[in-house]
Amino acid sequence: MLLYYTFASNSFEMRILSKKDTLITSLFLISCGLFSYAQDTIVSNPENVSTTPPFYQQNTAPITPTVTVKEDPKIKQILNLKNKMSLKGEFNDRYKIQLAYGNLKEANEILKAYKESFEEWEGSIVYQTPNYKIWVGNFRNQLEADRALLKIKEKFPDAFALKPKASDTK
Repeated sequence: MLLYYTFASNSFEMRILSKKDTLITSLFLISCGLFSYAQDTIVSNPENVSTTPPFYQQNTAPITPTVTVKEDPKIKQILNLKNKMSLKGEFNDRYKIQLAYGNLKEANEILKAYKESFEEWEGSIVYQTPNYKIWVGNFRNQLEADRALLKIKEKFPDAFALKPKASDTK
C-alpha cells in the first residue's frame, strides 16, 4: 500500500493508492534502481585510456586556512584597565575587614596603628553618615577574609569581616 500526496492551492490531501497503482509504481521504482549506474566505465581499448588522474585526485599542496582578527586597539586598553581594577579590588564582589568606626580623628589613629602592625593588607577610611569606618584588605572570598581576621583580631579584637554593598563604597 503506497500513499501519495496532492497539493491544491489551499489544501493538502493524502490518499491511498489502489493495488494496481501500487504495483505499477513499485515496479517503476525498482526498474529505475536496476538500470542506474554510478560512473561505471567499460574500457574497450586500453591503449587509448588516459593515465592522468582526474583533477580531484591530483596531488596538490594542502591549503592551510588563516584567520585574521582586526580588533580595535581600545579593547586592549579596556582589558588592562579591568585587570588593574580587579587587582586593586575596585569591584564590589570582595570582602573587607572593618576594624572600627567613629569620628575622623579616631579613624585616622586606628588606621595609623593598623599600618604600623600590618603591612600585608591595605587599609582605608570610608565615610558613611555619620561615621568613618576603617576597612582593610580586599579578599576574594569569605575564607580568605576569615584567615586574615584571625591575625588582625589579636591587635584589634572588635574587627569583623563583611562584604560591602555597592552603595557602601561610594
